[in-house]
Amino acid sequence: SIILLGLILVEPDSKVGLYTAVNKLVVLFFLPITVIQVAFYPHFARSESQEDRAKAYNKYITINFIVGSIVASLVFFFSNFFMRVIYGQSYAEAAPLLSMMMVLVIMSYTSQTAMHPLIAWKKEKKVLKVVGIGAFLNILFNYILISKYETYGAALANILSEVFVLIFLISMIIRIIHYYPFALVVKILALAAICSYAGHFLSSLVESDVIGILATIISYIFVIFGTKVITVAEIKGYMQR
Repeated sequence: SIILLGLILVEPDSKVGLYTAVNKLVVLFFLPITVIQVAFYPHFARSESQEDRAKAYNKYITINFIVGSIVASLVFFFSNFFMRVIYGQSYAEAAPLLSMMMVLVIMSYTSQTAMHPLIAWKKEKKVLKVVGIGAFLNILFNYILISKYETYGAALANILSEVFVLIFLISMIIRIIHYYPFALVVKILALAAICSYAGHFLSSLVESDVIGILATIISYIFVIFGTKVITVAEIKGYMQR
């Protein structure tokens, strides 16, 4: 996207700079899933039966979505705050773009939670084909959309290509374990969105983004444990392993 923005736009300097700044944050938000993947990969590699794979995958996607959903939702509602604090007021105009890219973040968390188990289950060739086609579509979508919508076109191109990757990887997971926790994924994402929206509303009342962010995180923790999406005992068990 960054390369094509520079090639296609007539005056790319400032726009490419804003997009690059947003993209750096997006990459940063992917780090948690890498850490979790490293912890779970041996467990996936050892699971051979359909039942064991289904159990391992359910635990894996639960933890990933607990983290990914709150990251994406929080930044979506407080994008202006994060851009101002990290890059300064001159980058605040890129806040809507950052919010848009949070759709990509949560979609990538979804596709990544399918990709890593599939690689552990010796499906790396099929994964490579899907990712390769997704990369080609990404270039195509970028070329088409950047000329019309500039940086937002680049963001949309990433989202559209991620949709392709996501659909095919999830279908591969379903064929292997005959299961996918759609209800769990929607539930966690909804809880994160509600808590983030409530925190954003509170921040507008008290005129403090920091208080809104803290309220979001605290309420999300209570809601996640209160609804028993995950328990303290489960977290302790993961840490001991």
